[in-house]
Amino acid sequence: MKTILVCGARPNFMKVAPLIDSIERHNASSNADSIEPILVHTGQHALYVREMSFWLDLKLVLLSLWITLRGKWERRRR
Repeated sequence: MKTILVCGARPNFMKVAPLIDSIERHNASSNADSIEPILVHTGQHALYVREMSFWLDLKLVLLSLWITLRGKWERRRR
């Protein structure tokens, strides 16, 4: 049997996680028909996540550049 679980935002994922765990336990311990969970994400807040990912990536690049340049500057001063 296939079961569709629809999620739109983070709170929905938190609610669906125990269901998926229960389905997996059922499938592992039972001789009955297995259940195939199908997780569908509606894409709600996807743009926000992509934007935050972009800014995090940019911060990491700038931090890496700053550490590299600072290290070269300190070695130069010795």
